[in-house]
Amino acid sequence: MQKFGRIMLMRDSYKEYLIPIIITLVILTLSFFLHLKWCGSSMRQSEEIWQERLDYHLNYYPFSIRYFTTYSALFVKNLFALPPRESFFIIQFLLAIIMGPLFYRYLRLLSFDKIWANIGLFLLYSAYPILGAHIEPVYTWDDFWVYIFLILTFTAIIKGRLLPASLFLTLGAFAREQTFLFWPVFVLASFWYCRNYPRWKSIIYIAAPLIIYLPFYYIKWQPFPGRTEFIIYNFETPLRGSDSIFSFLISFGVIWLTSAIGMGFARQKDRWVKSKLLIWGAILSVPTTAALTFFLTRARETRIFFPPFIFLIPLTIIFLQSVYEYFRKTMPPLKIKILFISLPVMLTIGIILAPLIFPAFEFRNCHRFHQQAFGFHLGLAMTIGIFYLMKIFDDRKKNGIITDS
Repeated sequence: MQKFGRIMLMRDSYKEYLIPIIITLVILTLSFFLHLKWCGSSMRQSEEIWQERLDYHLNYYPFSIRYFTTYSALFVKNLFALPPRESFFIIQFLLAIIMGPLFYRYLRLLSFDKIWANIGLFLLYSAYPILGAHIEPVYTWDDFWVYIFLILTFTAIIKGRLLPASLFLTLGAFAREQTFLFWPVFVLASFWYCRNYPRWKSIIYIAAPLIIYLPFYYIKWQPFPGRTEFIIYNFETPLRGSDSIFSFLISFGVIWLTSAIGMGFARQKDRWVKSKLLIWGAILSVPTTAALTFFLTRARETRIFFPPFIFLIPLTIIFLQSVYEYFRKTMPPLKIKILFISLPVMLTIGIILAPLIFPAFEFRNCHRFHQQAFGFHLGLAMTIGIFYLMKIFDDRKKNGIITDS
């Protein structure tokens, strides 16, 4: 009977992943057609260009020390006798599919129920760096490996398993050295969630990513001319500066706002124990990621801003939960109707304003799509502003600061 009970429990847990898998496949299908048909992307470039791109990643530093995507694409190419373009996108979409259930599981471990975890999964896949991962100039290459290893790292940490977490963070660094920006969060989280390890063992596991990767990086390091001049490059002309700012804003869109507000809700006593990883993760990873992107890379490559999603999307879920509770328990029905009426109005205004704010791009494919995407997020942000004006008014009225007379 116990064995039968375990089998039934496993079946129920597998069933739980049906909706996350559907969400993953549906949005990735939309992404595929966005790249191939509706917008145009590197997916439509010739095999000659893709062979040159693959050779470039094989031979030129620092791309030549990031092995996962390049060599997995070569493996598929040689195994199935496929062209480099098809080999690359098989790997990319396979990784994107794997990422969905892993992120859903991570959200469930953060104590979000099934509905909110699925909402978080939708937020992940609808984010521009995932939905438009290969639209120029996003240039996603090793990044899905980084996303997966970050998810696995902090999933293992939450479960109190320090050795696997250390291994996954190390593998993430081999995928792309940017992963090391999350090492301080890894260290902090290890003290919160992995207290059952002897101190000497904890120190070894915490230091292992540095001990393993840094000697490799030192041996492989080569001068990279112009690396420290990217901050000048990113703002060298008004149009390029505008493109850099657009890239930063669209990387998360309205999630920049909702996650910031979510941090305030997450600090409440009943949420603090479960949310301190998210708060400190955002505090430690967002500024360093943004600084790295603006100072040491081409900021127009939007994906480089995105790795803190692992903290910002859960903080957005906390924000949405708080809004839902306010709607359900406190907000007057008339104001709810006003807010829902204002949503399409603000979205329309945002889409109208977007081409005025960003009338042109120096180097970005599918201009109209990008303007509309920015306008959509702008409209959502303005709707949130209206919501908070109503909430502040209600709170002041409740506290007697404003009266009906």
